[in-house]
Amino acid sequence: IDAVDSEFTVRCIAAGLEPLVAPGCELTHGMGERTSVHVLGRNVAYNRHSPERVYYMARNATLLTRRHARDEPTWVLRRLAEEAKAHTLRLALDPARADLARTALAGVRDGLRGRTGRRPDA
Repeated sequence: IDAVDSEFTVRCIAAGLEPLVAPGCELTHGMGERTSVHVLGRNVAYNRHSPERVYYMARNATLLTRRHARDEPTWVLRRLAEEAKAHTLRLALDPARADLARTALAGVRDGLRGRTGRRPDA
């Protein structure tokens, strides 16, 4: 569900292949909703996701980190920094932030336990 492209990217890097972004290529999907709110007079945009999707995002990021931190630490740190920015905005600005925080923590917990597959309480 989430991190499939990241998993593929890190496997390419591990195999000595350099991932490329070619001009004119577009990777779009219909999950999530780009929204914005006003904070201190500024328009701040972030991606809204359902609590269920946030669970999978957090769990799969944790699984990727566990799996690849030793062999690809630079890639893992870059990815974690981007994920942290996105989650910080979401958890600070989204009206459903309590549910998102709860499911994100559950995702991290399950990722640390190595749990895969469907969310246990879904």
